[in-house]
Amino acid sequence: MAATVTSAERAARFLLPRLTRGSRVVLIDGQSGSGKSTLARLLHELATDQAMGVTLLQLDHVYPGWNGLRDGAREVAERVVLPLSQGRPGYCLRYDWTTGDKSRPLFFKPGRPLIVEGVGALHPLSAPVASGRVWVTAPTEVRKKRALDRDGDLYRPHWHQWAAQEDEYVRKTRPLVRAELILDTTAAEALR
Repeated sequence: MAATVTSAERAARFLLPRLTRGSRVVLIDGQSGSGKSTLARLLHELATDQAMGVTLLQLDHVYPGWNGLRDGAREVAERVVLPLSQGRPGYCLRYDWTTGDKSRPLFFKPGRPLIVEGVGALHPLSAPVASGRVWVTAPTEVRKKRALDRDGDLYRPHWHQWAAQEDEYVRKTRPLVRAELILDTTAAEALR
């Protein structure tokens, strides 16, 4: 059973040593507006302060458009997380949200710590080989307000379309059962 915390700082400190052992891959998952990016940035800052040579991969840079949650998550699992866990280099293709082009490769070296952040990070192929696994959660109304406050008119027309994909991902793959830690960010101070 996963432990639950209500502080991003506490979650980041829990995850930090996981960047130094095993596959050295930490997965941060949760639905839109839950606080995944905040936790990922905090963990990245802590690891950078300790000169770990950490890389942050945000799935937002890989999803192939507004209908691409499943494909982006699978691409990162198959081409990045699994190879790194086997000591091999990984790569994925970056998506350009303006042009719709998906051809710029991103490369990842084995042995270097990696934080993967985004909906789908706890993919069934990735989670078993990851060194750290966290699910970030908050009620739908809290998440929606945060996401729309953050991304405004860019995200507003796509909220329901994206939320439907998130719901399907959660229902079909049950990422919460693969988490070792749950960060509940319902209270605003959880993300400070």
